[in-house]
Amino acid sequence: MSAVAASILVVHRDRKTQRVVQRILGATGLRLDVTDDHEQAMRLVAQTTPRLLVLDGADLLQPHGRALVAAAELRGATACLTLMAADANAEVPRLLATGAVSNLLVHAMPVLAEELIVTAHKLLRSDI
Repeated sequence: MSAVAASILVVHRDRKTQRVVQRILGATGLRLDVTDDHEQAMRLVAQTTPRLLVLDGADLLQPHGRALVAAAELRGATACLTLMAADANAEVPRLLATGAVSNLLVHAMPVLAEELIVTAHKLLRSDI
């Protein structure tokens, strides 16, 4: 893999969650791209080669979400951090069955900043 700086791609349909994740992970100094559109996400994967994906768990259950993870892995992504709302617990077995999840945060907003930062850095370093 080339010496490209670590970057994060956030793909989430909820704007509030996007802003929270962007504010938290943006403070880490890592390159961060945010979108709610899967076509744009695929373009960003091709252009920026993110090392970490942060995805909406509901989207990962859809074919376009799994295709995004597969494309990112082909380009060198090493981890997929998946965010799920606390009321979506029934979907956890299906989500884990996709085989695409490196780490799962089931949360009620707001997500804990420290937990998100530490988890992202551990995934980028392959400590998890």
